[in-house]
Amino acid sequence: SGTAVRMFSWNGSSNYTQGQEVYVKSSSSNMQDVCYHESEGKLVVVYRDVNDSNKGKCRIGTISGSGSSMTTSWGTEATFDTENSTAMRVAVDKNSGSVLIVYLPTTGTNSSKFHLVAGTISGTTISFGTRAMIVAINNFGGQNLYPPSITYVPGLQKCAVSIIVNNGGANQRIYTPSTSGTTITVGNDIDLMQIHSGTENVLKYGDMVAITKPDGSSDPETQLILVGKNEHDSNKGIMRRLKYTAAVSNITTQHQNFLGFAEDAINDGATGTIKLSGNIVGNQSGLTPATWYYVTNDGTLTSGGSTYLAGGMAVAGDKLRIKDL
Repeated sequence: SGTAVRMFSWNGSSNYTQGQEVYVKSSSSNMQDVCYHESEGKLVVVYRDVNDSNKGKCRIGTISGSGSSMTTSWGTEATFDTENSTAMRVAVDKNSGSVLIVYLPTTGTNSSKFHLVAGTISGTTISFGTRAMIVAINNFGGQNLYPPSITYVPGLQKCAVSIIVNNGGANQRIYTPSTSGTTITVGNDIDLMQIHSGTENVLKYGDMVAITKPDGSSDPETQLILVGKNEHDSNKGIMRRLKYTAAVSNITTQHQNFLGFAEDAINDGATGTIKLSGNIVGNQSGLTPATWYYVTNDGTLTSGGSTYLAGGMAVAGDKLRIKDL
C-alpha cells in the first residue's frame, strides 16, 4: 500500500469537511508520519520506501483550496537515509526552524541504533545534514521494536525524544537535542527509571505531548505528558507526567553580584580558581581581539553590552581581560 494524506477543515463546532485524498507515494510504503511546519506553511511527511530497499524518505507538501476542494501538492522526494529504516517520527523544532526526524536503521554498522537527522526547507524541497546517533537499543527484533515519540517543547525551545532502549525490560529515556540548520547536538538523557520506580514507567506503543498555556505560551516549567500501555498490568492505558524546569540565571540586573570567571571546569563540591577583575581569563573561543564582551543570562559571552555589565575586552581569540564593575 502507498502513503496518502487527506486534509480536514473544522467549522468550530462538531462538524468537519473532508478535503481531497492525495498520494504522497503511490507505490508500496509504510512507517509513515506527518507534521506541519507552521512558519513555512508546509506539510512534512516521512515514510519507508519499500520498493527502494526500505530507504527513509521525505516529501514537502503545499496545501491549497478549502472545504471539500482542499488538496496538497508535493515537492520532490528526498532521501534522509539510504539504509533500511524503520520506526520513524517527525517534528519541527520551532526555535531553529529545523525539521527533526528520529528513526532506526536496521542494516549496516548502525543497525539497532536510533538516529536523528535534521533538515531545512526551501520551497517544496528539503535538505538533510549528517545523521547523529542517539542510543543503541537492546534485543532488537521485529515485534519487540517500540516506536519512539518526538514533540516540540516551548519552554525548552527544543524537541523532546522518547525512546525505549531495552525492549525486554524497563528502560525509557527522554532526550532533548539542539538543532541549528542541519546540525544536531544530542546532549544528555533523562532515564525515567531514575525518577520513578516500577515497570509502569515504560509506556509502550504510546505518544508524547508538551502542555502549554491556552494562548500557546509557556512557562520556564514545561510539562510533558506521556501516554501508552503498560504490558506489566494487563496492557492498561496509563499516563505519565514529566516536568522540565529551565535553568534560571541568579545574576542581578546590573551584575553587582558578579564575582569572576572560572578558567577551568569545576565539579560540584570541588574547589577551583576564580579569576577576578583585572585578570586575564583563558580557555575562551571565537573572540575578536579589541572587542568588548558581556556576560548574558545563560553564562555565554556576547559582544557589546552596557558599561555596568560584567565582561571584559578580548585580548586574543581565546583570552579576555576581565573589566572592573
